[in-house]
Amino acid sequence: MSRDAAVDERREMLKAIADAATAVIYVKDLEGRYILINRRFEELFHISNDEAQAKTDHDVFPKAIADRFRANDLSVQRERVAVEFEERVPHDDGEHIYISIKFPLVRRSGEVYAVCGISTDITARKRAETELAATKASLERLVDERTADLRQANERLTAEVAERVAAVERLQRLIDT
Repeated sequence: MSRDAAVDERREMLKAIADAATAVIYVKDLEGRYILINRRFEELFHISNDEAQAKTDHDVFPKAIADRFRANDLSVQRERVAVEFEERVPHDDGEHIYISIKFPLVRRSGEVYAVCGISTDITARKRAETELAATKASLERLVDERTADLRQANERLTAEVAERVAAVERLQRLIDT
């Protein structure tokens, strides 16, 4: 197999892996232009890999979101390390929350030439966490209310026992007399 054929085969294999992933995977050059997007990206944001070529986040997403994505990408370029971000992205069914791992792609010379991102939708997990927190708060309120009720009942019982002890003592004095 020739070197070019081997390189093409590796490229095809990497594209197949990226396309099979459930995460959104993308590569952007240093100016923020898409070099590659995977099938999941295409499905969610209604743009093909060919259409995305040389487009930026500002061509695909609303300005405020695109600005945040760009700021995150620039941070990765500056720091030259992988960074984790929580990013909010509009979908057809509303906003989704992603945990995005973005990292620089570096040539052998040490020069950063692109930023790669792998973003996993954590919307369902975030909703579950919110529901769990609400349930926990509700249960804590119930426990506090029940504890207050039990405290009041205990105070009433303590008073009643004290009354009965006093009555027994009075009765005993009467008997003794």
